[in-house]
Amino acid sequence: MNPRLRKRIMFLLILLFFIVAIIIISSKLEKEKQILHQEAASSVATAVYSNPGQGIFQCHANNAVGKSYIKGGGIIVHWGELQPYDSHSLDNNKVQSLIQEIKKNAGKKVYLHFEIYGGLDEVVMPSWLNVNDYDYLGKGIYPNNPPIEENDQIEIIYILDSWVSGSGGQANWISRPVPWGENYQRLLGNFLRLLNQEFEKEGVKNLIEYIEPAVGGKWGTTHLYDISDVEKTAWVNKAGCNAGNYKCFGQKFNEGINAIIDIYAESFSDIPLMVIGGSCFTPECNYNNETALEKYGLKVMFKMAGLGDLSATCGLRENYLSPMCGSNARTKCGQEPTGASIDSGSTFFDPAEGCHKNYYDIYKQSLKQERISYYCFYSADVKCSATQEANLYVANHLGAQIKLSSFNFKPSTSVQVNQPIAINFSWQNTGGTALIAPVKNNLKWTAGSYKLFLEFVRSDGTIAHYQEFDINPPTNNWQTTDLFYQTDSSINFNVPDVLGRATSQSQNTYKVYAGLTDPNGENKRFVLINSDSRNDTLNRRYLLTDSFEIVKGEVSPPIPTSPPPTGTPTPSSLPTSTPILPTPTLTLTLIPTPATSFRCDSHCSWGKWQCERDNEEKTGGSCQINPACPGVADDNYQSYWRWSYCYPIPTPTPTSINTCTCTSCPSDKPLKSQGNANCDEKIDLKDFILWLNVYRRIQTGESVSAEEKANVDFNCSPSDTQHIVDLQDFGVWLNGYRERV
Repeated sequence: MNPRLRKRIMFLLILLFFIVAIIIISSKLEKEKQILHQEAASSVATAVYSNPGQGIFQCHANNAVGKSYIKGGGIIVHWGELQPYDSHSLDNNKVQSLIQEIKKNAGKKVYLHFEIYGGLDEVVMPSWLNVNDYDYLGKGIYPNNPPIEENDQIEIIYILDSWVSGSGGQANWISRPVPWGENYQRLLGNFLRLLNQEFEKEGVKNLIEYIEPAVGGKWGTTHLYDISDVEKTAWVNKAGCNAGNYKCFGQKFNEGINAIIDIYAESFSDIPLMVIGGSCFTPECNYNNETALEKYGLKVMFKMAGLGDLSATCGLRENYLSPMCGSNARTKCGQEPTGASIDSGSTFFDPAEGCHKNYYDIYKQSLKQERISYYCFYSADVKCSATQEANLYVANHLGAQIKLSSFNFKPSTSVQVNQPIAINFSWQNTGGTALIAPVKNNLKWTAGSYKLFLEFVRSDGTIAHYQEFDINPPTNNWQTTDLFYQTDSSINFNVPDVLGRATSQSQNTYKVYAGLTDPNGENKRFVLINSDSRNDTLNRRYLLTDSFEIVKGEVSPPIPTSPPPTGTPTPSSLPTSTPILPTPTLTLTLIPTPATSFRCDSHCSWGKWQCERDNEEKTGGSCQINPACPGVADDNYQSYWRWSYCYPIPTPTPTSINTCTCTSCPSDKPLKSQGNANCDEKIDLKDFILWLNVYRRIQTGESVSAEEKANVDFNCSPSDTQHIVDLQDFGVWLNGYRERV
């Protein structure tokens, strides 16, 4: 064989070997990365799916809630079963059965759906009300007149059930309490107050996510659409209005619904309501929710039921829901499917027949347009394998989904007592709504912002100091577009003397955690979706640093120029011995862009080192991870960096600054920032093995020296406070290795 040809073949074989090796290594590491992410995400997801103020429930049942993405089940409540004897007592056995049903699924919640209307097989109305009179005249023979009303204890409208009468058998007159009836309102109020007392006594109110009241229309909703002319006439007559005067009826109907909402809201003062909406048979009698929103705000939420129906819109109700729950949201919204889907063998949820979409498409469109915080799935769709991917997509984009994408301490994590310090945060929201918290003032719950908290934790796990901060921009303004939003915030404060003054000549080290909590002092924390090990989902907080050091000495306290703000009380969950100090003067603002400059953006770069190389001539900013980089392959934006906003760096009080030292290779060798771990003549598998050894030891909790980390921290920056070795460093090495090959 020609020697020259043999050399070419050998070269090609060697090249092929290296290509195969790279593919195998990349594939294995990608699988390892996926496994690590899945393991971390499993515990994170379970916590995230239980976040306050949002979630997926099983529709009208509580027996298929085992999936991690199901927050709980729905329980139907019947007045007649719980209060069968008189208006002053409850049946204790029936109440205990309800209590046990609420408690039965450990770690899960429930919603209560009140069915207070006739036409059902269950004992809906108490017998002592003398309603639900059925006239049975023999199969196929139906009465010409409704039941006699003279013995009724509440105001009732009777409607002949066409479904029952049309199928033969017993003629069934449906009894519906009219919502404006004074006796009905009084007796219903007695029942609900007694039931609330039982909930309080049994300690189950914290397990009830919300209550769906029966407000007066069809199926307890505000819906009176698609009813017969006979039923229209019956409603108008019962309201005392002239025939055809639908404006008069609409006023009476609205007054009644609002009165029923008042009764539920006052009876269950600390549980939100979810009113099921719907239109009337004419716009003149449509329910106007403005009164309820103005009076109760976020305490009264609204939902629709009929998603995925056969209509041209497939049950999407953006025009009704989005004005309440979109930008400048005043409350939260829910959606319920018309029934189980065709994917699970049903015939109800079949959007392909109406708007030519499928199960996944409808929910995706609903998330983006309707701004939904609560869904319910029927049990068939919870169990069906064909719907699981779509169900998980809904769970991962429902409500608000908040990630802390980056943070930094200024000047550092080694500080003195009373020294000014700033912490800058970058946040992402990949949910369908802004992050909305109820600001509670008796029965009026205003849609507001969560607060940021910091916890300084001693080595024994006890909390040395806890502090809350306002967030700017407020989280209720974090409204997404196409399921994405990004913003920055910053807090500034003086290091509290409780962390070091008592031992100011020694050095104390703390872990510092951050998180989001409700503004009412109820310690209802909102879990972040970060999948890394820093996310402490058990305590619903995120580790910023495990080495916040209070060094010797202290800075003289600043001379106040104005009275300090009112101190933030320590939550009741903290030890009573924790000192409660006045909150230091602090500000919290979005990092501003100087008036004299604009964004110093660049294109998206893969890895921090590449970003710094791409922007080496820029000043006034830094490379930031997880920006919005549209069109890139990584849907989670975990590997891409972009030059940040230009903003002034505050001048810190002179002090010792503890930053990590970035190592470099000799000038005649490939760069450390290209993946050259051992600083030899080439980037090869030896460098990968060095990185893998350090990475595996970190993942298993073994001790790793700062020098070892520095050798494989390929995207190290002088501004970093510690070496972080992760899969981004592998990406740097792989790029460098590919370029060399």
